[in-house]
Amino acid sequence: MRIITSALALFLACFTAAVLASYDVNAPVPSDVVPGAYIVELSIGNMNRRDGKTAHDVLYSELNRRGMAYSIRTDYGNDPIFCGASVQLSASVGLPDLASLPNVVGIWPVRIKRLPLLTGTGVTGLNDPNLPPNMMSNQQMTGIDKLQAQGLTGQGLQVAVIDSGVDYTLPVLGGGFGKGFKVSKGYDFVGDSFAGGAGAVPDPDPFDTCNTHGTAVASIIAGNYDATYKFIGAAPGASLSSYRVFGCDGSSTNELIIQGLLKAYNDNNDVINLSLQDNSGWPEHVLSVVATRIAAKGTVVIASAGNARAYGAFWTSAPGGGSGVIDVGSVDSSSFLIQSFNVSDGHAPIPYYSITAFPASGALPIFVPADGTGCSSFTAPANPASYVYVVQRGACAFTTKVQNVQAAGGIYVLIYNTGPGLTAILVPTGSYAALIGQTDGQYLVAQFAAGKNITLTFPVSQLFNVSNPQTGGLVSSFSSYGPTYDLNLKPDVSGVGGGEIVVAQPVSAGSWTIEQGTSFSAPLVAGAAALFLQAQKKTPLSSLLPGWSVQSLFEQTSVAVGTTADDSGPVNTLTLQGAGLINAYAAVYTTSYISTPELMLNDTKYPSYTKKITLYNTYTKALTQTYTITHQPAGTLPSFMSTGAASSEVNPAPQLSTVYATATISPSQVTILAGGSAQITVTFKPPVGLDPATFPVYTGQIMFAASGASGDRVVATYQGMAAAMYDMPVIDHGHYYTGSYNLPALVDNNGNYQSSTAPPENYTLSSGDYPCIQYRLTAGTPLLRFDLVNASTTFIPTLTKRDLQNHRSNVKRRVNAKRLDASSPELKERDLISGLLSGLGSGSQSSNKPVDIPSIFSWLFNPNSGAQTGTFAKVPIVGALQQQTYVTRNVLDVVANGGMSTFTWSNRTLPSGATVPDGSYRILMRALRITGDPTNESDYQSWLSPVINIVG
Repeated sequence: MRIITSALALFLACFTAAVLASYDVNAPVPSDVVPGAYIVELSIGNMNRRDGKTAHDVLYSELNRRGMAYSIRTDYGNDPIFCGASVQLSASVGLPDLASLPNVVGIWPVRIKRLPLLTGTGVTGLNDPNLPPNMMSNQQMTGIDKLQAQGLTGQGLQVAVIDSGVDYTLPVLGGGFGKGFKVSKGYDFVGDSFAGGAGAVPDPDPFDTCNTHGTAVASIIAGNYDATYKFIGAAPGASLSSYRVFGCDGSSTNELIIQGLLKAYNDNNDVINLSLQDNSGWPEHVLSVVATRIAAKGTVVIASAGNARAYGAFWTSAPGGGSGVIDVGSVDSSSFLIQSFNVSDGHAPIPYYSITAFPASGALPIFVPADGTGCSSFTAPANPASYVYVVQRGACAFTTKVQNVQAAGGIYVLIYNTGPGLTAILVPTGSYAALIGQTDGQYLVAQFAAGKNITLTFPVSQLFNVSNPQTGGLVSSFSSYGPTYDLNLKPDVSGVGGGEIVVAQPVSAGSWTIEQGTSFSAPLVAGAAALFLQAQKKTPLSSLLPGWSVQSLFEQTSVAVGTTADDSGPVNTLTLQGAGLINAYAAVYTTSYISTPELMLNDTKYPSYTKKITLYNTYTKALTQTYTITHQPAGTLPSFMSTGAASSEVNPAPQLSTVYATATISPSQVTILAGGSAQITVTFKPPVGLDPATFPVYTGQIMFAASGASGDRVVATYQGMAAAMYDMPVIDHGHYYTGSYNLPALVDNNGNYQSSTAPPENYTLSSGDYPCIQYRLTAGTPLLRFDLVNASTTFIPTLTKRDLQNHRSNVKRRVNAKRLDASSPELKERDLISGLLSGLGSGSQSSNKPVDIPSIFSWLFNPNSGAQTGTFAKVPIVGALQQQTYVTRNVLDVVANGGMSTFTWSNRTLPSGATVPDGSYRILMRALRITGDPTNESDYQSWLSPVINIVG
């Protein structure tokens, strides 16, 4: 759903400079922003100049001519995907100056990115027999093993890994780098010492030993078979390209990731994997923009959806949020590995929940502390390190038990359960501890109490896969929610990234480990994409570009997963899993196809409830195939909490509703000749009786099941909002995060609150004496603006509730201008047959042409210019203080102790260059509602600060 007004979307997509033009470079910036550093996109429309100068030449010469102090951070060259550079500006250079330069068509701040945290459990080295013998349940669950059994390996395909580099000396990654090796291409954009903001020392070798992430990702995609560990990558015949964009401290910047994307594309990689995320909620993020352009050229681009489920809905990431980018969520593995030990009295081997065997040599006796739980200190027997300590679960933390054993001189601890099921535990360094079953533990304790001198041995040969009945096959607890704020389906599909996923690590880190996260479900899908491309045959989708073909077929052959292990609950919301868990085998061998795998129904303000789907039958072993078409709803997600407070909040732990949409399907059964097609019409009705203040996201699928020998089953995934996105509250006007006064709030630089009922405060805007605005966004906004207005303004803001706190109380926080036309289906769904065969299939879909800025947006460059239209532009202001576009919301108290933002006004010189004289002023904050018209003042939520006196 393209819920941004179409003119604004066109304008902002290519001319971000305008909407960032009044960003105050003198104001404090978020900690992930590099101060004064910007990515600048240039038009390639004027490259054939008579004087031979490029757009870059013009940019740099104009910067010099105007005396604007700058340095070049990165020059992207005249790449047709992204022509531009990143520059470092001095504090004296304002964004309006930069935006006014010739050929500038986009500006984004440079931001520092960090690798996802890893939770690996390492082993000692390549020959360590403790490594699990088989961890390929992720491939079995996704049909990859069946494709490998057909002889598909990804041979001839090149897969790019944009990450932390790789340790290619590992045999599993080919043992070398360059032509003739598995890792045949690559580049290091950062060097070991890079620390985020600056200091990159690039070189042609992407070798990495200080990080583990990239090596792990690469092994999942295309790792060689290892006979010792019975490990194999998804596409072991594929070649790899490694582009190192993270330094040893795990940091990178968006400017470097863009470099990695451009080089991966220009190196002719078939698939690009990015197991990295920058939470946004908007597809206009610069990484999403670049990735979308590459995907539109035909390259398969795959990204991880993120591990931030606790942040709630609308927390999609870049670059996965881009159109045509395959965004991948995570499902837990259906099995895990468990060790077992032998008992000297002939008792059956006892399983214990550990990935690696206890490194105990010989037979060890057991010892049970007097309290039975290990929660108190105790005296161990002589030679305490040669015993295995058996304690009961409960009464204190696992770490307390292990620490008490350590204090007594012990190393090995078995903790027996007090109920069914096993779980992994974290233990202090130098110890080994694992859970065992309750019955097994009670048996060992009884033998000890009876004085029987039994001993235990821990062979490595008794490790095997066991079922994961609790969470196997369910959406991983960490996998992030979608959708995007324009109600596009994200994630698109899911892979297996939860539970225990075996991955390679650099030799320096132990060579092998167990990980989990969407960082590892994405490369599984990337490997599956390589197998798909190797096997791709002529189908109704053959004339599509490869990236779109992979996305379409992976989506329509995926299987949505439920909410309970026994399938007694509803299908889980597709805002968590996309179309479901991929079935790579079905994607390759299906003979039935649908034109539109995604059906975006929009919201209640701009509904698009009637969809036409073309079904194709290419099965040639029978004259006809008969299809039954049914509706399978998924759980409805109440994305917001309805609290009745001043402002609502995104729901961090929503309970799915079984109030579903309805679908009328015509016809509900159809017989199609081999090589023929049929059109099906589906008319949806949103769920009724739900509170629109909870902004319910409803999802489900239309299933097409063939009754013939092919056994084909394909699905079209739908998503809609049972409310109007326009009504979603953007500015938090409550007091939960402050304790007593409402947000937004005027405070001084020390956090002291200024009430509107108290006399105005004086500020000098120097020596730390300046006003700040505390605020929170409960939803993303296409446009957030802070303007300076006269104290006497007659403007009436939408948020006018009186303050709740007395003056100066230092209270700590608690912990084309045309709206979306529903008759334009190309804005709301991917009709991959009728829409893309003519456009994307021609290879002419790339658009990086200069855009004429409509006069309606002239206020974005200069709020005081005479060419102003619309009610928004008619609001009298002294000057713009700050302006941001496509801003994401703040996080919840449960994950960030409040997650408030602060705007600071600390400089008399406005971004426009004007100087603010002494006087009385207010700060006007305005946030554009989702789907709002940026030229219409009534489409903004607004707040007006108390009076601020500026004195010399």
